[in-house]
Amino acid sequence: MDVYFPNPFPDDCVFHCEKIKSYELDIHPYELMISQSYKSDKRRNEFLTGRHCAHQTFRQIGFPDLPILKSRNRSPIWPFNIVGSISHGADLAAAIIRKLHSNICGIGIDIEDLSRKIRTNITDYVLTPWEVNRWIKNRKELTLETRLIFSIKESIYKCFQPIDRIALGFHDAEITDITQQSFTARLLKNPFKTESGLPLIVTGKVFVKNSIVLSAIKADISLLNQRK
Repeated sequence: MDVYFPNPFPDDCVFHCEKIKSYELDIHPYELMISQSYKSDKRRNEFLTGRHCAHQTFRQIGFPDLPILKSRNRSPIWPFNIVGSISHGADLAAAIIRKLHSNICGIGIDIEDLSRKIRTNITDYVLTPWEVNRWIKNRKELTLETRLIFSIKESIYKCFQPIDRIALGFHDAEITDITQQSFTARLLKNPFKTESGLPLIVTGKVFVKNSIVLSAIKADISLLNQRK
């Protein structure tokens, strides 16, 4: 059964999600060149489908189909002044970009397969001591909350790192609340070059369907106004 997630921020963004396929006809030649650096067909198709999804968002708001290159840390290099994010997982790929004239300065999405086997010691490097007390009873137990928090923190990193090139690690944010479709987090590290009061409270979206999670967060310009 195909799983397609809704646009997490329909007022401010355009969003596209598809099953991973072997896309080559709908991809810029520069992106095809980048895709050749991946040795496996699986990774190549993930890259190409992610770019395809991004170009679908371009077309929704009339952006030209310029290539989305890749930085040294593998993050997308967006053309123009586009603010966006790409993710793939669980045989899905998705892309999101801000609409014209929106107040968004950063956005991040992450897709994870909740049924995928991963190391149980993920708790040690994903959760802070406070989160261990808040969300789990046994460090050796790999809970749904731990998996969700992993995805949420990936989306937080993707959202804030491009703004001022300051990376947030897993222990630089704490997830204080998770509801059926949203989360609240506090940033323990300043993601901006200018001084900012900490902790910085942020909120985002989280959707779970058929053992797949989509996490999403946007940073509005109003968040920058919280800086001192």
